[in-house]
Amino acid sequence: MRTTIRLEEELLQRAKRLARQRGVSLTDIIRESVEGHVSRAARATPAPLSLPVAGGGGLLPGVELDDMTRLRDLLDGSL
Repeated sequence: MRTTIRLEEELLQRAKRLARQRGVSLTDIIRESVEGHVSRAARATPAPLSLPVAGGGGLLPGVELDDMTRLRDLLDGSL
């Protein structure tokens, strides 16, 4: 597939130089670069987080999520 990309002149020159050094086409260098970036990004994507649920009975007595000060005190063990 053909597409158009825009590269800064300095980056394009470096890519061309690398292609000449390796004896491959500029297309090969760009493809390898994009494939490497996409592969690293896919490996770096964290798996969905699964939190354990216990009881399922809702909030404990005295816990109100709208009262941040009281909630913070409960979490800190102040109450």
